Amino acid sequence: SIKIKKENRDETLKFLEAKWYEFAGDDMPFRHDFVEDVISNSYNNDKRTATFIKYFTILSIIIASMGLLGLSILSIKQKTKEIGIRKVNGANSYAIIALMIKNYLVLVFVGFILSVPISYYFLQKWLNNFVYKTELSIWVFLIVILGLTVLTILTVGIATYNTANTNPADSLRYE
Repeated sequence: SIKIKKENRDETLKFLEAKWYEFAGDDMPFRHDFVEDVISNSYNNDKRTATFIKYFTILSIIIASMGLLGLSILSIKQKTKEIGIRKVNGANSYAIIALMIKNYLVLVFVGFILSVPISYYFLQKWLNNFVYKTELSIWVFLIVILGLTVLTILTVGIATYNTANTNPADSLRYE
């Protein structure tokens, strides 16, 4: 291992190559690698894995949002008459939207509570593969639950908004 200055890198390498062939002869070729390149190449696999995980995370969030939207629309269609009765009895649209969102937020929080220990275990196991590692912080999990809460509120709220603002007579006409 030889430490060289960056200013005269090419000249130094030519000098080292000449000295190499002077002492070792032509039998052994001169090879050199820089420490920065070796370290960078060792993390290329992790970089590819991180990119792969990022794209599949985005894809899974989109699929989960579509599933949540479909499930909430189905639930709202099944509860159209209930929503109409609530409106007739004086409930405003925001109370109905809050009621529908509350049902889904309970499911989100239960799923979150079940997934945190499993995620923590596997993340700790993965981080143990590194010499220099960071510790898992509670903030990571709090940001995730905040994002899930906002996504759920937006998805279910948008799906419920139209039904909550319709005329209750239209949903109760055939009863």
